[in-house]
Amino acid sequence: MGNEKDSIVATLLVGSATWGLIFLFLTRSIVPSAVMGFGAGLLTLARSVERFRDLLVRGLGFALLGAGVLIFKTGAWYRSFIAVSLFWVGFLYALAYIGVRRYESDFVERNLLAFALMGFLFAFLLTYPDTARALSYVIYLLASGAIVYLTYLVSSYIGTRLGRDERIQPLPLPTLETRRDLYAHDIRRIYSSFVEKGEKAPLVVFLVRNAPDGIDDGQLARILRPIIEYSPPRFSPLTPQWVVEKKLNDERARRARILLRVLRSLGVGVGTE
Repeated sequence: MGNEKDSIVATLLVGSATWGLIFLFLTRSIVPSAVMGFGAGLLTLARSVERFRDLLVRGLGFALLGAGVLIFKTGAWYRSFIAVSLFWVGFLYALAYIGVRRYESDFVERNLLAFALMGFLFAFLLTYPDTARALSYVIYLLASGAIVYLTYLVSSYIGTRLGRDERIQPLPLPTLETRRDLYAHDIRRIYSSFVEKGEKAPLVVFLVRNAPDGIDDGQLARILRPIIEYSPPRFSPLTPQWVVEKKLNDERARRARILLRVLRSLGVGVGTE
């Protein structure tokens, strides 16, 4: 426990010092650089913080970045734009944490990038000196984005239609004499298929074919229900990549727990190789 805390503190200090020096080089201002450096250090630390708490750490990090930009003395209009944008992102992370913890909903987290982009547009409209010109820029940007997105949809549709249909090869049905050896061999193969990729059909077929004697259809259905009803998470195209990676890791762990629980219910031992 002590080593873990020391590692966290070291990561925060090193990250804060490194980013603080970078900001000091860019701004030539000590206090804003220190504040922004600490905020960037928190963002660096967030990668090693446990799930969900990392949302609060990221929110605080973006808020400190915004505060550092805000106290930086410059008359340029983009100072307010950057500060408001960073504060908005920090608020979104805090809102995502509340949604997950209090309401068990990851809606804000899954669509955080979309909400952030909306906030950036409003911040630009509020802070740009010429509102009419800012509005024309936003309209042009939205129109360009719509064209790019439509192009992406069309190309994705064409690629899907022209793609080859990958068929799952049926698993062999073991004979009674070699049932144990083939079972041990195949269960390792389908373990990887289900846990790593979420492919449940081969697993269900295999377990149904190799169900222990004495289990009736009703019992087997109840045992296999967690696998049959499992569905992988869906992500918005605008979901941040770090959120996707963390959720995919969480899903792999959840699929492993589901598989082990089902196999134990069937009275089956599982190899890890």
